[in-house]
Amino acid sequence: MSTGPRVASAFAGAVAIVLAMTACGSEELRAQDLGSAKQTAQRQQEAIVALLPQELIVSVETSDTGVLLPCASGGDLQWTGRAIAALSSLSDLEAVLADVAAAFEDQGFSARWDETIAGAPRLQLFGAEGDSYLVSPSVNDLSIDVVSASPCFPDAEGEYPGQVV
Repeated sequence: MSTGPRVASAFAGAVAIVLAMTACGSEELRAQDLGSAKQTAQRQQEAIVALLPQELIVSVETSDTGVLLPCASGGDLQWTGRAIAALSSLSDLEAVLADVAAAFEDQGFSARWDETIAGAPRLQLFGAEGDSYLVSPSVNDLSIDVVSASPCFPDAEGEYPGQVV
C-alpha cells in the first residue's frame, strides 16, 4: 500500500470528518486514559474488519500510532486511528456495509449513511462510549478504510492535541 501524499491527505480529511462526527454528540463519555481509549478504538476497528468478507481480504494495514485531537466539549482528548483492508474484489459494497451496520447496531451503536465525494456509500458508526468510526471505500474501491475516534479521556501531562502517539 502506498503511504504517499495522497494517502496522507485522505487520512487527514477522514480524521477531520471523524472529528466533525464526534462533535455532533450531545454528551461525551470519558475513558480513563489514553491507553484504554486507544484500546477501545483499536478493538472496534478490528471488529469492523472482521465483518468484511474474509475471503476477499488481501491484507490489513493498521498502525499502532494515531493522532490526539481535542474533544468537542474541550479539555479532553481523543485518539484517532486507522485500519485499511485491501480487497481482491468487491461487488456489493452497500451490502457489505449494511452487514457491518446491522452487527454494530445490535451492539448498541447508531449508524448513519452518507456518500463519499465519488458517490460511494459510506457508513458512520457511533458508540455508546462516545467513540466513532467512519467506514468507507478508498479511492480505488478495492480497499475499505476504517477511521476511528476513541472515547474522550482526560489529558495527562505531556499529552496534547496534534501529538502522534
